[in-house]
Amino acid sequence: MLQMFRFKKEKNDMKAFAEALINAQEEERKRIARDLHDGVGQSLFFMKKQMVSQYEVTVESQQLISQTLEEVRAISRDLHPFQLERFGLKSALQSVILDVEKSSSIFVSNLLINELDDLPSRSKIQVFRAVQEAFNNIMKHSKASAARLSISDLGTYLEITIQDNGIGFDSDVIKSTANSLGLRTIKERMDSIKGKFTIQKNEPSGTILTFKVPKKN
Repeated sequence: MLQMFRFKKEKNDMKAFAEALINAQEEERKRIARDLHDGVGQSLFFMKKQMVSQYEVTVESQQLISQTLEEVRAISRDLHPFQLERFGLKSALQSVILDVEKSSSIFVSNLLINELDDLPSRSKIQVFRAVQEAFNNIMKHSKASAARLSISDLGTYLEITIQDNGIGFDSDVIKSTANSLGLRTIKERMDSIKGKFTIQKNEPSGTILTFKVPKKN
């Protein structure tokens, strides 16, 4: 009995530590993203304006500054989704889809709902990160040509499904998400908001990831 109690306590301590670590990472990402946007990004913007106004810039230099400025903005957006804070989760997920289609040859269809913004703030950021990580895995490993993101309102929780037509996962990976850092991170994010994460084979090919997210934590 004592051994079982210790095991349960250790498991709860590990979950609490993982949740605290995820929250700390998000806060640090937010700080770095703001510093990049407000510091480096603004400096590059004013440098470009000053050089243009003084006729001291070639076309190549102007293009280089513009490209660097856009890269800084992209890194800032990736570190912390300010679009999520300003326009809501639905808009932020649509931006993920656009990024996937720009960065790969994968066509992504979607079925999103407005009720996404009924989720608590903590849940929104974890859902965003989980979806982002799922699509990163698809681009890196699946060899898919198409994917789909769909979200359903099932009363007390939302069901988020991401499926692709790629090569799928090995059955051993499906049995244990511990073999994949990306999948383990997704599971930890869902655990932190009392959600559930499952992975299964798609027929005839590919993978289906499902998140069940309670509307109230």
